[in-house]
Amino acid sequence: MGLVEEYLKLANDVVSFRKLVYDDATANKHNGKVKRMAAIAAEIEQNGSELKNDFFQLLSHENNEVRLWVAHHMLECMHYDL
Repeated sequence: MGLVEEYLKLANDVVSFRKLVYDDATANKHNGKVKRMAAIAAEIEQNGSELKNDFFQLLSHENNEVRLWVAHHMLECMHYDL
């Protein structure tokens, strides 16, 4: 599985967590996935410039919550020349 695909899987998992009742274990699992998503975005920024366009395309994902996570991590971890 590539980095963009892994990110998308994690984002879908994180979005689905909203429907769960939170306890400490669920919160820790959720936070771990979000940290991994940020690490993937940072890794793409550092080492995978060819993947940046694929990552950018996730802004067109059908799920608006996935799009929000992508935008958040783009702003937090990446640089784009406009």
